[in-house]
Amino acid sequence: MDIYDILSRLEGVTGGGGQYSAKCPAHSDQHNSLSVSIGENGQVLLHCHAGCGPQEIVAAMGLTMRDLFAEITPDKAFPVYSAPKGNRPTAKFEAEYIYHGGDLKKVKMRQTDGGKYFAWRHLKDGQWAKGRNGIEPGLYTSTGGGALPRAVFLVEGEKDVDTLKGLGMAAVSLPDGAKSKWRAEYGRALEGREVVLIQDNDDAGKAFVQMVAGELRGRASSLKVLDLSACWPDIPEHGDFTDLVVRFGAGSALRAVQTLAQDAPEWEAHTSPEWEAPLPFDTIDTPDFPTESLPGPLSAFVECLAESTQTPEEMAGILSLGVLATAFQSKYEVEITPDWREPLCLYSVAVAPPGERKSAVISALARPVYEYEAERREFEAAEIAQNQTERALLEKALQAAQTRATKGKKADQEAGREEALALSAELAQFQDKHPFRLLVDDTTPEKLVDLMDMQGGSITVASAEGGVFDSMAGRYDKGANFDVYLKGHAGDPITVDRIGRKPNHIKDPRLTMMLTVQPEVLGGLMNNATMRGRGLCGRFLYVMCKSKVGRREISPDPVPELVRAGYHQFVRRILDDQGSGVIRLSQEADRIRKDYAAHVERKLGNEWEFMRDWGGKLVGATVRIAALFHAATAQGEPSETPISPETMAAAVKIAEFLGPHAEAAYQVMGADQDYEDAKYLWHRIEGTGEDELTKNQLLQLTRGKFKKTENMEPALLGLIDMGYIRRETRKTGSKGRPSEIIIVNPCAVNTVNTGKCG
Repeated sequence: MDIYDILSRLEGVTGGGGQYSAKCPAHSDQHNSLSVSIGENGQVLLHCHAGCGPQEIVAAMGLTMRDLFAEITPDKAFPVYSAPKGNRPTAKFEAEYIYHGGDLKKVKMRQTDGGKYFAWRHLKDGQWAKGRNGIEPGLYTSTGGGALPRAVFLVEGEKDVDTLKGLGMAAVSLPDGAKSKWRAEYGRALEGREVVLIQDNDDAGKAFVQMVAGELRGRASSLKVLDLSACWPDIPEHGDFTDLVVRFGAGSALRAVQTLAQDAPEWEAHTSPEWEAPLPFDTIDTPDFPTESLPGPLSAFVECLAESTQTPEEMAGILSLGVLATAFQSKYEVEITPDWREPLCLYSVAVAPPGERKSAVISALARPVYEYEAERREFEAAEIAQNQTERALLEKALQAAQTRATKGKKADQEAGREEALALSAELAQFQDKHPFRLLVDDTTPEKLVDLMDMQGGSITVASAEGGVFDSMAGRYDKGANFDVYLKGHAGDPITVDRIGRKPNHIKDPRLTMMLTVQPEVLGGLMNNATMRGRGLCGRFLYVMCKSKVGRREISPDPVPELVRAGYHQFVRRILDDQGSGVIRLSQEADRIRKDYAAHVERKLGNEWEFMRDWGGKLVGATVRIAALFHAATAQGEPSETPISPETMAAAVKIAEFLGPHAEAAYQVMGADQDYEDAKYLWHRIEGTGEDELTKNQLLQLTRGKFKKTENMEPALLGLIDMGYIRRETRKTGSKGRPSEIIIVNPCAVNTVNTGKCG
């Protein structure tokens, strides 16, 4: 039997990505306490959170333990599943595309509601496992990885490659379609060949072929770009070569494309062949978020939410870590060494311009948390009301006793005094109960301390407006309680005494932040010496989101209900976790941690010197993330089993993603002085309107900034790396001494009237 057969015998099945939940058949189950998953060797794993044993569960289904050990074939690994209809799943594999000689494949899934998505699989011990496992895919080719002929079509997706292959034509595509990043090996594979690019009929497809053509310029012997609308004027949005075949037939479609290729001119760049457009300032080449590192239901929801909202995956990805921290920060901590423990709270911030649908992403991620809050408050409402009444009665009784202690006969006064003292002691020990909260929006530091105190020391700030940063930067100079943001992250005790108000003492504070802000909000942080000096900036996990505005689909597919339900159930499960204790690393996981720590240490002495405050906390943040992943996926009590090397490796992937994003954030915040000097230097160069300058001329322009020409060197190197300038040494005359000349990139300045950069 396979996992489908097992799931078809259960009720209330939800989930995906190889992890499911259902009602346990061995007891009267109302809350889906049974977890069902696929083991490394293909066996079906059963775990009842109510305590039923596997033997009891299989017996209740009329099965034996042997029935759980069935081979999982590649096309059934990590299926998507919902309540069965005639014992058939609601999603199926539509196609699979093999890369790297069979050790990597891309799978296309289509659901019964029409939705589709792609997923990667890699071979591990003879079984297909989720993700790429660090493998960089090569080109997908019609030759199966063999040598390409002289003439080849380059298309956007694997489907078109297979269509052209069926027509006897050689074709290739990049692994991630229009979202692919160019790699040097692609150019080597196509060098010297006649390449014809067929663009999909949408903005992304047009931009994709222009990017590829630019990379192949000078390497391909011939380079042409085909627009299918030239032979199909009514081609629909997103139409591609396979659509052309379906519409007109294979023979007609192939002849039309061959005619277009024959008549098309050689591709020419839109800019001068001697120069390319420089890298814009305040941008850095940041990697994509490794969604495969997230726990299954969270990974699926992040991917689908990004598609549904047409936002970059890194936005939902970084904020999803805050959901995990919200669930576990008050329950566990992680021990790295006997003298080093970390709480499980995180400060995550996604940075994106206005109009990037930041509120929609935070709202979708936080919705099941708010729903959980509301249910808890409703359930506890009567108990809280009684608690408040008890306090009010005690306070009134104390007032009455105090009055008797000052009036009447001496014996009555003595009795009143004793009663007042007893009531005072009772009130001092009285435990107030407050409405249950996990999340707050923008709030002042003073109010935040009160809320944390009311909630046992833990809370999460979830905000799409960035008002928290305004509160930090603006109110601190007026004496607001800045310590809550420092100590809430570190877990250090918070004690606040205020005149006329009840003091706060929080022994083990835990504060998580899930924030989205605009880039300009970050700009002022580094200018606040106190915030930088006390380490606040170094506590955040930054993501600089790549804008999709102008390239967004108008009617994207919504998040599939199966994925949404799986995410909501996942969040409810981790919020319901009643465990507590210390999570530890296995020996193998600790080795990975040490190796990564050594890597970070080297960077802190070199390229990360300008952000040592952030890099110095990265290893601790990485272990926090690993512990959160462990707590969310552990079978049983998380503190009873150590973090596995696989979980630690997944956390390191997140950390490797975060490093370049932190570099970009610190540049926006003005922390990299060389980068800021390069911006200043370019401003002065651009202002001259000259095509060339000597180094001495440039020194005169910047005398107030640089005292010597060698002081300009780091900034000049930065401008060269970014493509703004070149430099060469020339003699100024027949007998003159050589002089260094700065040559300005005409594509980097406003040359509308000069025509230098087309």
